[in-house]
Amino acid sequence: MLTPTPPSIINAKCNDGFCNQLRMLLAGILLVRDGCIKEYNQEWTITNHNNINFLDFYDEPQFITLKSISQVDINWTDGCFAGMTGKYIDKNGQKWAKNLKDVFKSLRLKPTVQQIIDNYLQDIDIENHIGVHARRTCKIGGNKHFNRTNLLLTNQQFLDIVEDYKLKVFVATDNKQTQDYFKKHLKDRFVAYNDIAAGSENHSSNEYIRENVARFTGALHTIVDFYTLLKCKRFIGTETSSFSSLIYHIRGNANDYKITSNG
Repeated sequence: MLTPTPPSIINAKCNDGFCNQLRMLLAGILLVRDGCIKEYNQEWTITNHNNINFLDFYDEPQFITLKSISQVDINWTDGCFAGMTGKYIDKNGQKWAKNLKDVFKSLRLKPTVQQIIDNYLQDIDIENHIGVHARRTCKIGGNKHFNRTNLLLTNQQFLDIVEDYKLKVFVATDNKQTQDYFKKHLKDRFVAYNDIAAGSENHSSNEYIRENVARFTGALHTIVDFYTLLKCKRFIGTETSSFSSLIYHIRGNANDYKITSNG
């Protein structure tokens, strides 16, 4: 049973990061696929928080249309996967995280991109890695509006956790200073897809980069990071990061290290 009754058409837009836009897109696919709505349109945007053009890396998604939208019904504040599907799908039914994992499998990377990822995962022997996502852009001790600063791991706290696993460590971050810290301390256990561009350093004693700056990882780098973290033996993410949250939910691995149940 649907509650409340959804509109027949939803036009959505998100001016936030890659994973918030991706969660909206996945929600739209689910709502149309399961007959909750007839049509879902989303405008995919390039912003300071997202340098990935979806159709450069993925085939056209099933059930929905990506296009420019003049009149928006839902924006990212209530449009992420849990928000949209929780609003229109019976909350006593299947959990949204299970649906999200199922719908995500329907996305198809372009063959050339898929080959790059497959080759990289084979080259590094991904099963022998623990994945770390150390988000620093906009995370000055945690997003200010979350008031969860004590839950954001420092570089050293990440290192303390991975020390227990005795595995190689795949590090995904958006800050050169952070990447260099892991490289120095992990030595031959350190693995990363590519170096972070110079200019992402905070130039201060605070290890968290300042707010309102563009990400410093390239689009392909971000995509490879995302899919590599999905395949690592275990994963440790950053609290309040939609990138980490989406990876946690798609992985659905009870052995992953969680600070809290990211939403």
